[in-house]
Amino acid sequence: MKEYEVINFDNTESVSYLDLMKGKRSEVGEQLSELAKEGWKVHTILEYGYQGGLTRAGSTQATILLEREAQPS
Repeated sequence: MKEYEVINFDNTESVSYLDLMKGKRSEVGEQLSELAKEGWKVHTILEYGYQGGLTRAGSTQATILLEREAQPS
């Protein structure tokens, strides 16, 4: 049995989608790393937005669905 959780990131530091997938150090990546220690993994990125240009800072918004094996209660 699997369990799921949705997390939202709003106005996080600038990071592109490719950087996120490559594990670039970022607020999003840091939190996902911490959740991975609890057995969570990314199932689906439901929404992803990046505001800003290629050379100027922007902000990232993401809604991510996580999954893990159900933990015994």
